[in-house]
Amino acid sequence: MPWMTDSSALPLTGAQEDKGLGVFRCEVDVNGDNTAPIYKFLKSSKGGLFGENIKWNFSKFLVDKEGRVVERYAPTTSPLSIEKDIKKLLGNSTL
Repeated sequence: MPWMTDSSALPLTGAQEDKGLGVFRCEVDVNGDNTAPIYKFLKSSKGGLFGENIKWNFSKFLVDKEGRVVERYAPTTSPLSIEKDIKKLLGNSTL
């Protein structure tokens, strides 16, 4: 991950591993002086209810294929409820 400058991206092991798909657990700051660059970019592109800060885990960002932040969703937004937005962005409502 090019925005990672330290060893905070650790491969998952044992029960955490996702069937060998190369899933990583990353622990980075999302607010404050040590905010990870990816979150600085995401937050500056789409502010939320509480301004740029992320209030709680599970904030979601929808990014297009050009890397533009299209939408920001609250932590309480169900991932399934953004399916229509993803399909619209992909240009195919029958996925």
